[in-house]
Parts: sequence; structure tokens; C-alpha cells
Amino acid sequence: MVFGLIHNPNVLSGSYFWTYSSLWVLLMVTKHRRAFKFTKTNVIMFILAYIMADVISAIVHIYLDHSTITNDGSVLDAQRRGFRYHHPLDHVAKKLLDPTFEPYYEMNYVYPYALFIIIIANFVNLTLRNFMVYLATMICLFQATHLYAHASILLEDPNYIDKAHVPWCISLLQKYHIILPPNHHKLHHEHKKHGINFAIFHGLTDPLINFIYTSFLKGY
Repeated sequence: MVFGLIHNPNVLSGSYFWTYSSLWVLLMVTKHRRAFKFTKTNVIMFILAYIMADVISAIVHIYLDHSTITNDGSVLDAQRRGFRYHHPLDHVAKKLLDPTFEPYYEMNYVYPYALFIIIIANFVNLTLRNFMVYLATMICLFQATHLYAHASILLEDPNYIDKAHVPWCISLLQKYHIILPPNHHKLHHEHKKHGINFAIFHGLTDPLINFIYTSFLKGY
């Protein structure tokens, strides 16, 4: 099941999520406990990973928005379709209102690849290892933060306000821009060419990403 995702795009289920999460916790407890020690170096590495994960989320988003859909049945192509077709906000609402779906199930798409980062981290020095642990964890999170932003957007729509649900802790993190706020991400969907605010982890790097995209990648 752990690597079945690579050939199976239909893994948005709790069983996959809890399998991956249990393996993740096991690796953290047995191999990477030092990453959770409060030290100056770890704080710096955590902040750098927090910034890098947002930049990576924007790069992934730009690629998926602009790459060609091939209909080859791959996970990558499923993600291309998902990102391209979710720009009308009503499209993603159907997924979020499905009672069998939770936004954090989207982490299942990323877990297997992030696990490779964790495995590689065993072969580098401690400082870089902890950075890779933080980065891999945040990379797993950014599609969940993306979907929770959409769930919060639904709460503003009178058609969905009684149907959508966002945990209070997620709303609090969104409020203080620790993870992606709904109003910030909504600008991406309202832009006529969806050409701004690509970052989907917390969006704090979007001013830089927007400048680079507008200046150098607009024709991509």
C-alpha cells in the first residue's frame, strides 16, 4: 500500500492516510527524534524549510497549471487535471462536500515521495537531516492547507455555509497566515488568467513568486 499510490491515483481514503501517517510517526520516533529538540540551529532550519516548502508548492502549482494533460492514467496527470479543472470554485466544492472525503487525504498523493526524502536524510549530517525532515513534512502538508483554504472559501458562500466544515484550529492558523488564508488564495481563482498567488502552503512567498512569474514566466 505504501508505494501503490505511484500507480494508483485513486487513493484519497482514510486507510491510505493512516497507513502513511503511522509509518511517518514511526520514522520520526525511531530515526529522527533529534529534529524535535529545541535548539537555535533547529529553529533556523525549521524557518528555512517553512519558506522553501511554500516556494516548492508554488513551483508545483505553476507546473501543474501549465503542463499538458496527457490522459496517460498516471498520478501526475491526475494532478494536472485536478489543478486545471479546480479553477472554477464550484468544481472543488463537489469534492469538499463529499462526506467520505477529508482535505488531509490529499497528503496521500505526496507521502510516498516525501518518504524518499526522509530515507535520504539518513545519509547526511545532522543539521541537513533535520532540515530535510522539516521540509518533507511541510511538503506533505501543502495540498491539505490548499484544500482547507477552499473549504473556508465555501463557508463564505451562502449556498454552502451550512455544509462546509473547517476545524477551529485550521481557521486559527489561517487567520494568522501561518497556513494559507482563504482570501489570499481566492485571488488566484479570481484573477482572469490565474496568474498570481500560486503558493499553497502559507502564501507568504507569493510577492516574490508573483514578481518572478510576471517578469520571466508569464509566457510559460
